[in-house]
Amino acid sequence: MPIRDDDTDGSRFDVVSTRKLSVVQYESVLRVYNTTKGDYGSYKCLASNELGSDSLLIALDGTSKSRC
Repeated sequence: MPIRDDDTDGSRFDVVSTRKLSVVQYESVLRVYNTTKGDYGSYKCLASNELGSDSLLIALDGTSKSRC
């Protein structure tokens, strides 16, 4: 079941999967529904635990094909 994010656009964003790749590495998928040009830009992924935290910027630029 997707994890709903609290966004101002009516929950158009879902983290639809997270899987463990190794002891210290995970992969998550962010799905954006009904994408508009206003959604293009940078998104920050944040991760934290008792050992610390890290973040990564990703870009949504509209050049990729939709997989849905």
